[in-house]
Amino acid sequence: MGKDSLALAIRTFLNRQIKGNRGWYQDETQAAYLGLAEEAQESLVQRITMKHEDSRFPVFWGPNFDWIPDQDHGGNLLKALQAMMIQSAGDSILLMPAWPKDWDVDFRLHSTNKTIVEGSFKNGTIDFQVDPPERKDFVKLMMN
Repeated sequence: MGKDSLALAIRTFLNRQIKGNRGWYQDETQAAYLGLAEEAQESLVQRITMKHEDSRFPVFWGPNFDWIPDQDHGGNLLKALQAMMIQSAGDSILLMPAWPKDWDVDFRLHSTNKTIVEGSFKNGTIDFQVDPPERKDFVKLMMN
């Protein structure tokens, strides 16, 4: 988001040869970095609902490529969720660049330059505070 070659990056992503949202694949994170909220949401939901049927705990994903539990799967899930909510571009903080409009969330996010953005997104409306307050001008709301 916020780069000159965004259109080229989106075309490249949409035409990629290898696609995936399990294990170490990072499609939903890449979609979030491109501002593709719908693609990120769909892929993230699929990733979250995958489960190893023989495991007691629902977050024991895998085996995707090598073992159970698959930590890559969960790590990429968390990275995608964070990239959907917040990204940094230089000194700027991009807030909700790929967040689905129909998902409500309360958040407390740590970003660049010791900045914390805290708030909620409910029914399509966002309310947030920035700490330290002098960093508020660096936060750019990027709702799709």
